[in-house]
Amino acid sequence: MIFDGIANHTRYKGLGSGIERALEYLTNTDFAALEDGKYRIEGDEIYAMLLSYDTEPESVRSFEAHRKYIDVQCILSGREIIYWAPIEELTPAGEYSQEKDIVFLSGETRARLQLTPGSFALFYQEDAHKPECTWDAPEHVRKVVVKVRAD
Repeated sequence: MIFDGIANHTRYKGLGSGIERALEYLTNTDFAALEDGKYRIEGDEIYAMLLSYDTEPESVRSFEAHRKYIDVQCILSGREIIYWAPIEELTPAGEYSQEKDIVFLSGETRARLQLTPGSFALFYQEDAHKPECTWDAPEHVRKVVVKVRAD
């Protein structure tokens, strides 16, 4: 897991071309001109999802993890908390969906990331994360999630 400001994206050039491409996309795209939806960057290898939602209490959210893709989540507006824990410390709360590349999990939080506009978090397959959680009170958030094929 990596948590930083997108302004520091050049520090992560050694993480592979997919991560580099995702971070470049996040820094060079005018998201204000785009509607929510899915945007292909490099076919199914790298794509972005532009999302808008209201945060929810941590108690109603679940940890999630992915097998095929790495998540790079970047806040455009609003604030949210993403809780993190190593996947091996959690218990599956259902079956893995190969179609959606997601498994939901339950267990104890190990870290609490407070994301504000311009911050990003990168989650590998071993990083369970519980996104879209309320900071102080429910808040409207606009976020980009770039999915990078982990092969």
